[in-house]
Amino acid sequence: MRIDKGSMVCENGMVSEEAWVSGGSIVRGCAWVTGKAYLGGGSVARDQALVAQDARVEERSEVGGRAQVYGAAELRNGAQLLGDEKLFGEQRKRGMGPGG
Repeated sequence: MRIDKGSMVCENGMVSEEAWVSGGSIVRGCAWVTGKAYLGGGSVARDQALVAQDARVEERSEVGGRAQVYGAAELRNGAQLLGDEKLFGEQRKRGMGPGG
């Protein structure tokens, strides 16, 4: 588990195993970042969201509600995954940020 300076884990958020939270990112509510997952670049995992396995959430993206990002999935460029949405396997979702 690695939580870099400037990032936060608050409320009941959890980071476990080899997960990495960096770049001013926030894990809050009952969100869980686990496995070898990466949450970075000012991104947020909140509510009951799960970021797991080899997933990457980057560039001010947000995972909330009961959404799940797992496998080798990627959420980038300000993308949002909310409610009961799932992103898994090799799936990618890009927001409207720079380069998106």
